[in-house]
Amino acid sequence: MIFNQVNNFGLQIFKQLYVSQNATGNMAFDGISFYILMGAINLGLQGRSNEQLSHFLNEDLDELYNIIDIKHSRTARKFINLRFRAQEVSNSNAGFFSSCYIYKNYSRIARIVFDHFEFQFNISDPKKSTRSMNEWVSGWVHEPVRDMLQDSIPSDNRLVFIYTFNFHLDWIMSFDPRFTKQDIFVDDKNRVLLVPMMNKIGRYRIFDSTGYGYTILFQPSNDRKFYSAIVLPREEYSVNDVLNIFKIDQLQYYYRNSSVQYVHLKLPKFKIFATQDLVNTLKNLGITYIFDQNYSDFGRMTNHSVFIGNITQVSKVIIDDLGDVVTYTRKARIDEYVSSPYLFYVTRPFFFFVYSIEGYLVRISAIVTNPNTF
Repeated sequence: MIFNQVNNFGLQIFKQLYVSQNATGNMAFDGISFYILMGAINLGLQGRSNEQLSHFLNEDLDELYNIIDIKHSRTARKFINLRFRAQEVSNSNAGFFSSCYIYKNYSRIARIVFDHFEFQFNISDPKKSTRSMNEWVSGWVHEPVRDMLQDSIPSDNRLVFIYTFNFHLDWIMSFDPRFTKQDIFVDDKNRVLLVPMMNKIGRYRIFDSTGYGYTILFQPSNDRKFYSAIVLPREEYSVNDVLNIFKIDQLQYYYRNSSVQYVHLKLPKFKIFATQDLVNTLKNLGITYIFDQNYSDFGRMTNHSVFIGNITQVSKVIIDDLGDVVTYTRKARIDEYVSSPYLFYVTRPFFFFVYSIEGYLVRISAIVTNPNTF
């Protein structure tokens, strides 16, 4: 039940986030980590702010304040389980930056249940504090962020929440870099691009059913704990069309109704490294009080009158031909003779999902419209 709840929550945010960036460009999103972050925010709320966000999340966190051994509460076990699953695949981290006093009880519960940490921002020395903030986030994603957070600066009554995820998939049969060639990709603006295109031939599950505006290729990760699903819109459909009709809670149906085929797969290498602010996305979905200094009520977190200025996601997703498998016996081949393989050529904008086999819980959601940009 909780997996379906989190999946549907994640898809709702994913759709709205893409709309908020004008339905164009590459984008990656970690719905589980964002759900956990919103839980940590809700933990500090009371009054109308709490009611509004609790209704949106379909969660009541009051139990966490009314039990001696927090880890034994149903709510805590649920979020700790989700947190483990998020960190298992995407090395996610989260925290918030403030310049005000934070109640110790809030900090303790947030740390135990949500693995959520507070960082003090010295507004009297903003340059030094900004540099420290950049260093923390750079360490989380293993990439210099430089000026990516320049709009995410706290003030005396303004909180900044940041979460990051860092994902690099190892395939059970990795792409052989010898067969990666420059090939054509037509982006969302109908521009013809030359991109590094990976190639492999193998047996994969394909969902290709008439009446659906997309086909799906499934392939397992190296440890077989996760699957990736490449969702390729049919030629007459755009990614925006598919985004509006694709049902994330039907992944199990798509997989069970797929068939094993001998496939020639062409997939562009891509890297997404970006920041997105989710404030407008949440406002468009009706979450407003926590962003308004006249209505926000963080009375369970602090005795200061504060509101949220930014909720920033820093994402890093890499899909390439540099997996952990080093012997070519398990590398993909394209020099095998196959009379008529199924051609799954990803030469136009597509979706890339990573989900766990248990519960079909979606870990990473991405849209790739131009593999050459990141």
